[in-house]
Amino acid sequence: MHVGRILVLEEGYPYIERDIRGIFGAPVPIAGKLSGEIPLAGELSANSVRIALGLPGREGVSAAGIEVPGRPPQFCQGCPHADSFTALKRALEGEADFFTASDIGCYTLAALPPWNAVESCVDMGASVGMARGAATVGQKRAIGVIGDSTFYHSGMTNLLDAVRHRTPMTLLILDNGTTGMTGAQPTISPTSQLPKLLEGLGVVHDHIRVLEAHRRAIDADVAVIREELAYDGVSVIVMVRECIEWLKKARKT
Repeated sequence: MHVGRILVLEEGYPYIERDIRGIFGAPVPIAGKLSGEIPLAGELSANSVRIALGLPGREGVSAAGIEVPGRPPQFCQGCPHADSFTALKRALEGEADFFTASDIGCYTLAALPPWNAVESCVDMGASVGMARGAATVGQKRAIGVIGDSTFYHSGMTNLLDAVRHRTPMTLLILDNGTTGMTGAQPTISPTSQLPKLLEGLGVVHDHIRVLEAHRRAIDADVAVIREELAYDGVSVIVMVRECIEWLKKARKT
């Protein structure tokens, strides 16, 4: 070996560092997250890399007199999820007993103002299971919210379980036609096939509702959501409109 020490810099879990070390150890010292030169928690920064290289750290420079207002994460301008949650919140006005479980995706931002519409978020597919669990123990108006990509990934099995037990719950599938949170990758199946899949899973045909997630359709969407919230069984509402960021990319190609 022509080096005396290897420093591994990587975000997230130290996979590369672990592989370089191997089962029996490397012939030269390996430095990184596992040895403590790089912090295990948090993101890499120029300062943490300087310190790992043996260089002195640098203090940040503060700009006096500049006040930056707090900007919590928000939906993109024109995001269909904003219209979906606006319709859901209006449908729940006057309801004292309800529970809304979200899945992991852009729509989890609805837990923040101005919607404050999400009460739990655990992992992919959990929104369906959380809503089913809440309904099983007597919760009225148990609602799950999940994206189309996440539904295909891990929501179908929980929905099948809910159908089997005729759980009184409503599932909103926010179908924006892409995997928006991770870079607008294509989904497994097109929107047109989703109602057929839902019916194949056992959801009653009359309680599979496909709506337009748009402010011009808010009043009609609110009326349908209220109808399905009153149904004593599994109902699924598919809110359809393209992700605005995906649409921008598609128009450029």
